[in-house]
Amino acid sequence: MNFKLNLFQSVEMEKTEINGARRYITPNGDVYESVTTVIGKYADKSGLDVWRKRVGVEEAAKITRIAASRGNSMHKMFEKYLMNDPTYADGIMPTTQILFNSLKPYIDKNVEEVYGIEYPLWSDYLQTAGKTDFLASYAGQKSVLDFKTSNRPKKLEWIKGYFQQITAYSMMVEERTGIPFPQVVLMIAVDHEPPQVFVESSYKHRKETIKLFRNNISPGQK
Repeated sequence: MNFKLNLFQSVEMEKTEINGARRYITPNGDVYESVTTVIGKYADKSGLDVWRKRVGVEEAAKITRIAASRGNSMHKMFEKYLMNDPTYADGIMPTTQILFNSLKPYIDKNVEEVYGIEYPLWSDYLQTAGKTDFLASYAGQKSVLDFKTSNRPKKLEWIKGYFQQITAYSMMVEERTGIPFPQVVLMIAVDHEPPQVFVESSYKHRKETIKLFRNNISPGQK
């Protein structure tokens, strides 16, 4: 654990909620829907609805809460770890530490320099905003990194939104800083299974990501 910290200067945004949807107010005063809000609008939720009916609404809510808590805990571990904080595992449940440790070798081998953690971004072109989890060099390429947890391995057709999310952030960081981030890295820690690690060009999903976000903009604002 000896990452080089070359953190970009960040500009914070005010967060608000309108009609139950998260929005950010940029320094220019524009109000943009969050990246996750936009992606969630157009996601295919049919499989999720089937699962809720199968396990029951109450049980589904319980599982979702536990998964969210575990995911947040693992994110906190990675935030501290990538900031070279030796207390990164303090107070973390052993089950979460196991998931973290499944991804840790990939980080130790590939990450050299860290540019941003929970880094605030917005795009006037895509008209969206949010905070990307991690900006770092990965295997020698400037990359947007995202970490997920899962009870079982994911099929590619299930995680289209994940790739759109990190692709949007790669576009946003280039728009804000002028620095290309040509790679996206999606890392999924899976219960009792090897992790899934996807390392791809940030341009691979760009066309469909642009279409999604630009279609979300009302005609008068394009």
